[in-house]
Amino acid sequence: MLPYENALHSLLSESNIQLPEKVLQEVLRCYSIPENMFGRVCIIIDKVRDFHIAKREGDIGSYAGYIGFAFMFGRTLTSAFWGVVADRYGRKPVIIFGTSIVYVRDFHIAKREEDIGSYACYTGFAFMFGRTLTSAFWGVMADRYGRKSVIIFGTSIVVVFNTLFGLSTNFWMVVVTRFLLGSLNGLLGPIKAYAAEIFREEYQALGMSTISSAWGIGLIIGPALGGFLAQVKLPEKVVVPAVYAFGDSIVDQGNNNYIATTIKCNFPPYGKDLRDGIPTGRFSNAKTPPDLIAEELGIKGLIPAYLDPNLKDEDLKTGVSFASGGCGYDPLTGSAFSILHLSDQLTLFQEYIEKLKRLVGKQETTHILNNSFYMVVAGSNDFLNNYYVTGFRKHQYDINSYIDHIVSWASNFVQELYELGARRIGIMGLPPLGCVPFQRTLQGGIISRVCVDEYNQDAQLANTKFAVAFGLLSKSLPQSKLVFIDIYNLVTDFIVNNTKYGFEEVDKGCCGTGTIEVSTLCNKYSAICEDDTKYLFWDSFHPTEKGYKVLIDHIFKTQMKNLL
Repeated sequence: MLPYENALHSLLSESNIQLPEKVLQEVLRCYSIPENMFGRVCIIIDKVRDFHIAKREGDIGSYAGYIGFAFMFGRTLTSAFWGVVADRYGRKPVIIFGTSIVYVRDFHIAKREEDIGSYACYTGFAFMFGRTLTSAFWGVMADRYGRKSVIIFGTSIVVVFNTLFGLSTNFWMVVVTRFLLGSLNGLLGPIKAYAAEIFREEYQALGMSTISSAWGIGLIIGPALGGFLAQVKLPEKVVVPAVYAFGDSIVDQGNNNYIATTIKCNFPPYGKDLRDGIPTGRFSNAKTPPDLIAEELGIKGLIPAYLDPNLKDEDLKTGVSFASGGCGYDPLTGSAFSILHLSDQLTLFQEYIEKLKRLVGKQETTHILNNSFYMVVAGSNDFLNNYYVTGFRKHQYDINSYIDHIVSWASNFVQELYELGARRIGIMGLPPLGCVPFQRTLQGGIISRVCVDEYNQDAQLANTKFAVAFGLLSKSLPQSKLVFIDIYNLVTDFIVNNTKYGFEEVDKGCCGTGTIEVSTLCNKYSAICEDDTKYLFWDSFHPTEKGYKVLIDHIFKTQMKNLL
């Protein structure tokens, strides 16, 4: 007997708690450690008849339910605990010892990636708690109304509630469906009691082990198949070796850290939810679109900045970002802040290509360049900073003419990118610019802070012209896949129907007051919101990681098939 078993035996003895020996064994096994630890397999019951505790043959199901209750009670008490342990000490050691981690990232409820295990085990807790409450009840029902009736009902419940589980739209729907599945599914005890009745005595051990084996095989094959089907499936013979990003602060992974500009964010609280909370120069609390896209494609978890002095050869082969916060399509945009213009980013890309050739050879370089995904995000700074705020271009062009120039500069950049080897290029459109928190404060009224309709209308006009221009350009560039990704309506829906996406705050950022703070104004002295997963914006310009996740999920569902 192990030390912890001795301790629990002593505790129960001192408390005058009387439990049948087999029930106590189940509690010891399932309360003390996760299932399967040290090679032990928790079996609810082999033959209740052999315990000589049931007064009548018809009571076997009830006692099977009691022992099932002991098993579920132990797992219920420790499900959440093992999730926390998985987060603290790593997934793999705990998975080996039996904790099943459900992939909850898509529910956007975990503040950090490290918290996923905890939330996954809350769903496990809900399921086990439901089973704990009703295990004995279903044993009684099996005795009273027959084993087959309970088994058929339980099987139907599995089909219905697992389907609802798969169709869940938020984390709490998952918890509720798992709880109801556990509560209404009384299969295991009645099945084993039924097996004890239909098998001759010499074959009962085989029957019980067959049930356990079938149960275990299902638990292995089902999740494995589900995980396989849930992966992003690339078309046949399609390979995406790398992800590249060009543009502004939405996709700047830290390049501005290494140039002489004041537009930086390599200080707290930026990056507070990224690995170990270390600021990397990303203009958000954690991951940004290039990271999330690379992760979805199974390439790597983080896309580094090209100018990062710690860049490794392996990073060159799987993608980097050349973007610079403050950049725009207009060559004048950001000039006062010494940022990397798109022309500078192309120069760095040419330098990168030569490095890649030396690393993997010319033929492999061509393969990587032609098959990778390129993300271009720019335009917001052209309007918000260069046209509306400073008015530099407003004195030269009316808004319609300026949009034509922006579209022309953007088209030229994409064409140059194509000439350097890019083929799969996604160009992200403008969001509702008038609803950005900073513009609400500046132009939407100090008190009311409403969206600025004029800016939103200009963004819609620009997106319309972008879509036409890139559609024509795509036809003129052989073997290219240019896709204009219009995000205006989706982001507007985030704001108008915020609860649908799990957002509670959409008109201000998480950092400081959320109305004007961005870059150096959002710093270690700024107060931050308690839960950034409830916020669409991190600062007064840039979305939170959750905001980006919801956006990228939508893009994958609606646009990626056109790019790949």
